Amino acid sequence: MQEKDYHSIYENFFNQFIDEYINEMEGIYKSSLEEGDAQRLAHDRCITIVSEKRIGLKIIDHPYSKLHSIFRRRNKLVQETNPNRLYTKHIISACEEWKIEFDEDAIENYTKEFAILEASQLLINRYVHWSILYEMMFDLKDFTEFKIIKNVNFPEESEIFKEYQKSLKPSLNLNENFKVIEHFKSCIENLWLPMTGKYINEDLTSFEDFKKVFFENWKSHNSKIYFSCNPEEASYFLFKLKFVFKVLSFASIHRSGLFYTREGNPFKQDNLSNQKNKIIEEEKQEINVLLDEVGLFLTD
Repeated sequence: MQEKDYHSIYENFFNQFIDEYINEMEGIYKSSLEEGDAQRLAHDRCITIVSEKRIGLKIIDHPYSKLHSIFRRRNKLVQETNPNRLYTKHIISACEEWKIEFDEDAIENYTKEFAILEASQLLINRYVHWSILYEMMFDLKDFTEFKIIKNVNFPEESEIFKEYQKSLKPSLNLNENFKVIEHFKSCIENLWLPMTGKYINEDLTSFEDFKKVFFENWKSHNSKIYFSCNPEEASYFLFKLKFVFKVLSFASIHRSGLFYTREGNPFKQDNLSNQKNKIIEEEKQEINVLLDEVGLFLTD
């Protein structure tokens, strides 16, 4: 089979779907505002619409899901300088090994489905994490910056964030509460028990401590969360959880002073970021499975 540039095909599909989905989400917000619906309804519709993009995809089901597993591990399998090798060496050979249909059209269709799934999940994660920005846009009736979601490095204390805060009266007290998204509150509560032992020191962290740290104002209690796992796992856990809170980030974790290492030291912003990048694949998978079991299907 003559080599085809599947990586470029994927990138074209991915960018196309990102733009399409954002346009749909922006349309939902505008129509909700015009029709007098609440922002919460617009938020839920966006989550639903983007989540439904993966319905009916082949690569969700066995044995095609094995191909998506390979795709998700692409950074471990091929160098950045030769991304197309993922398809020519790994995807195609996996199709042969597992007797999955493959030719140029079939591989291109799988590539398209990779793009659909990755684009939808990426946007959900970013949208949930930055939902407070979209709530502000809705309150201000100004969607000119809606596509800011495309920028993965958009900082929470950027000029536009400050501008929105300044425009809304009274200003939001974002520095004293992580602001859990209500839909995920029970999922976070259900995490405490499976996290005890390996991940959280239950001798120093009670269930009430756990809830107070995540759900209440920082200055209203003396509770702390003490991790018992290595710092790489703790950092990765907190990174994964940020998508179910409006303002949970390494910066706000640092400012809160509520999260401690197994050595009893408060987590710092720079250390969290550095340690997260050191976590090994097996530890990541174990944490992802645990999160999935309590209803938190969250990708990187």
